Amino acid sequence: MNANYMLTLGRQPELSLAEIESVFGADNLVVAQAGVCLLKLAERPDIGRLGGSIKLGQVLASVGSVDELKTALHQHLPARDTKINVGLSWHGRLSPGEVGALGLQLKQAAKATGRKLRLVPNRQSALSAPQVVHNQLLEAGNVEFLAAEVDKKIVLAKTLAVQNVDDYSKRDFERPARDARVGMLPPKLAQIMLNLVIGQVRSSKSQAPNAKPPSPRILDPFCGTGVVLQEALLVGLSVYGTDIEPRMIEATKTNLNWLDGQYPSLISRLPAPKLNVADARNYSWQPPIDAVVSETYLGPPLSRLPNPSKLSQLVGESGQLLDRFLTNIKPQIAAGTPLVLAVPAWFDGPKLAGRSSVVDQIGALGYTRRRFETVKTDQLIYRRPDQVVGRELLVLRKS
Repeated sequence: MNANYMLTLGRQPELSLAEIESVFGADNLVVAQAGVCLLKLAERPDIGRLGGSIKLGQVLASVGSVDELKTALHQHLPARDTKINVGLSWHGRLSPGEVGALGLQLKQAAKATGRKLRLVPNRQSALSAPQVVHNQLLEAGNVEFLAAEVDKKIVLAKTLAVQNVDDYSKRDFERPARDARVGMLPPKLAQIMLNLVIGQVRSSKSQAPNAKPPSPRILDPFCGTGVVLQEALLVGLSVYGTDIEPRMIEATKTNLNWLDGQYPSLISRLPAPKLNVADARNYSWQPPIDAVVSETYLGPPLSRLPNPSKLSQLVGESGQLLDRFLTNIKPQIAAGTPLVLAVPAWFDGPKLAGRSSVVDQIGALGYTRRRFETVKTDQLIYRRPDQVVGRELLVLRKS
């Protein structure tokens, strides 16, 4: 096993894997199991680029049993005279109690060699990113160990970084213009969606070795309050946003002005965002359009599944909007142009209760749905367990 990095995956692991494969390439994914992905990379990856990964670890060892793991844990404890804060996260079959017991055995072994440990208690088998930060496990002299059961082995890693929850929260809740009535796309999901196309659009813009390629332009035709556009600007992309509602365009302007004040060194060097009021079903956008990344209208917020008649109406309206948009934009973009669209899917508990039939007719509209080597399902879903209206991600290319 030649992996040198480990990523722990988010709540929807298929979506996390699709993002990782898009960013790093399937050839660099060694294996993905037990809620983790192992990577073979020359340089340390930046977890800040990945909306769907929770922790980044450096692989330390691969062992065949828990007894061998105990030895490896002790060998990789930091050298420190004062008390060491230690966390242990397990991705596999061990219960929180069993993980805690393993930690106590490590503590006793360390005590026998004159080292003192403070163990972070495990309420779950794996510690959360906030727990890692709160307990200072990323600071020099402290450590969080990640252990994952992969291919009948136990892979041990040391956490190097965790997802910056505070920064995501800032970009979500501190934006001055927010509107819960039209849905609130989480910044980390917008980041995932962009990562599904960034590699392709940047490679298509590459020119001669000494020439600086122009910044690819991302179109969001249902831009709402501008979450996709803000995340695109933060990774150096040019942005073009339209929305049928004038108030949404004003909200986007307000939010992007706020973003410029928060991250001026990142955004000031990019072309000014292009924003227009437009109906995506019949509008003619100005070229270039290097990629389309957007969340379509999800319908009204729901606390419970509507009756069959109402659900059928919502599904039909969603499908009609998707059909008319894809038909309208098709002659305006070049063959091979990537699109990532978040469209509504309705759930009754864990069971899918409704989705547009247009999703299954993409080929007839002139688009090809992307397949991922490391993802076992065609359906990429983003939702909380209690949500009635989830988001299905369509990752497409114009045929």
